[in-house]
Amino acid sequence: MGMPVVTVAAGGMPVVEVATGGMPVDEATNGYGIPVTKVVGKPGMPVKYGAGGGGGGGTHAGSDLELRDSTSLLLLRDGVSTLQLGH
Repeated sequence: MGMPVVTVAAGGMPVVEVATGGMPVDEATNGYGIPVTKVVGKPGMPVKYGAGGGGGGGTHAGSDLELRDSTSLLLLRDGVSTLQLGH
């Protein structure tokens, strides 16, 4: 699986889609990924889109980061809370 990205019309990191040799990326079907904007004729990072995937973010087995809500962030290490920010 490549790096999860979300393709946006403007304002994302500029990327150029190539057939071979680019950084592997997958469109994040869950909306959690790095925002990228496809450009033509301009400088951009060469990427090769894959089959797609779930994307990043959220909580899953082995995660060291859990986003609780917009104001609270819980950092986990081996399932044990090590630092909590917010309220």
